[in-house]
Amino acid sequence: MLTWADRWMLGRFFFAPDDGNGGDGGGDTGDGTGGDASDGGSPNAGITFTPEQQAHIDKIVGEARKAGRSKAQQEADAEKKRLADEAERKRLEDEKQFKELADQRQKELDAAKAELEAERGKVRRFTLEGAFRRETAAQKLQFANEQAAADAFALLDLSEVEVGDDGQVAAMAGLVKGLAKTRPYLFGQAKPASGGTNADDGRGDGPPPNDEARKEEIKRRYRIS
Repeated sequence: MLTWADRWMLGRFFFAPDDGNGGDGGGDTGDGTGGDASDGGSPNAGITFTPEQQAHIDKIVGEARKAGRSKAQQEADAEKKRLADEAERKRLEDEKQFKELADQRQKELDAAKAELEAERGKVRRFTLEGAFRRETAAQKLQFANEQAAADAFALLDLSEVEVGDDGQVAAMAGLVKGLAKTRPYLFGQAKPASGGTNADDGRGDGPPPNDEARKEEIKRRYRIS
């Protein structure tokens, strides 16, 4: 920080008026130290300083130049930081938009997968129920009523049953035999050899097989312990 005395000394050094007569030691001295301003001489040529004063002036000038460079550097650093902040803000904004778009696409993909799995489940259930009806007909088993037919299918454990590419279910014969043995109350009298089949009777859009709530309802209906 320049003091009042520093400002006064700098003003006197740089801006002291020249009266044209050389002042103290001014005018044409013949030794090159004087001369007026019109002849190209320095307006402060007649001012002399002690070494201490000159050192002090040099220090003030150096500090002023240093302060100017420091201010310019501060301004450059501030501009650099502003540009960096702007670039980071833009990057975060783009990243947010990309994430939102990615999340939306993932939701759409998950919804499509869930819909596909639901359709596959319907196809599998339809195939298994058809195989079950055909097998009960092949074993000449007749359900006591339509409700019993739906209940019988619901009681089957089909979690490990595989459906072949041709739609055949190899394990269905054993499942039907086991059901007829353990749940005879679901079936009525055996069909005569010339009788028709009930492969498609009672098929509908009921609960999916192995539904635990449905099984509990069946147990209550038939008083199964």
